[in-house]
Amino acid sequence: MKIIDQTTWKRRSHFEYFNAFDYPEFNIVAEVDATALLAFCKDRGLSVFLATVYLLTRAANEVPELRTRVRDGNQVVEHDLVHPAFTIMNDDELFNFCTTTLHPDSRLFFEDARRQIEATKQKRELVEDEPGRDDLLFMTCIPWVAFTGLQHPIRLGGNHSVPKLAWGKITRAGGRSAVSVGLQAHHGLCDGVHAGRFFEHLQRAMESPEVAIC
Repeated sequence: MKIIDQTTWKRRSHFEYFNAFDYPEFNIVAEVDATALLAFCKDRGLSVFLATVYLLTRAANEVPELRTRVRDGNQVVEHDLVHPAFTIMNDDELFNFCTTTLHPDSRLFFEDARRQIEATKQKRELVEDEPGRDDLLFMTCIPWVAFTGLQHPIRLGGNHSVPKLAWGKITRAGGRSAVSVGLQAHHGLCDGVHAGRFFEHLQRAMESPEVAIC
């Protein structure tokens, strides 16, 4: 992790402008082709859900602006690596938060994620992520809806710098499969061009999962 020197930071004026907003986040939803990923998961016996978590995290880590966070109101830091924190539903149709580690070896990631998911399903009270930890990506899956727009709840005056990712129901048409993915991020830290790079990295990984998941 490194602390950004704002005196030489090219985004300083943009950050100061948007960081003063009560709600500095922007949200963009895009459709991603998941045909190759579904075939890959079926062939390997992998969870499509966990494979998606892994690829979303990998794609976000490729964009430095999505690894950048705000601390104590105006300090800006850039993490070397950020990890997924996603929602898991238990048998009572209530969700809880589950945090895992992005291992370079995807096999270790899947093993750790499965353990964390089973432990999370046993919790009956909502347990927040580790207080103060910001090297995360907040994620949720809404597999019942092929959404075209999405809004996450936020606390006004809170820390808005952890990106929020969501994906919905996989739809099939003309022999292809697609899924909508939403990205919500702090506009003082990133812009549309950075969101575009994230989706480019994600689509590339979705099209060649045998390369990304190794």
